[in-house]
Amino acid sequence: MYARVLSLAEVIGLSAKEKVLTRRTLHVHYARIGASLLVFALAAFTPLNGFAGFALGLIWPFALVAALLTPLPKGSEAAAAND
Repeated sequence: MYARVLSLAEVIGLSAKEKVLTRRTLHVHYARIGASLLVFALAAFTPLNGFAGFALGLIWPFALVAALLTPLPKGSEAAAAND
């Protein structure tokens, strides 16, 4: 859904801030999917079994990286985005 919103950003009139926040949320969702697949792989194919869930703790570093990769607009763009 977020990818579709980004593709229609100009049509629906998203501000610069809304585009960045949507892109950031999309990255965080991808990180959650990746961490979940890692947990599945660890639980299914290694002797870790029940301890594989600790890999979900990797979501917050992924979210931090997503926030660093998608900074909010500054200056006049930020003022316009707050309207």
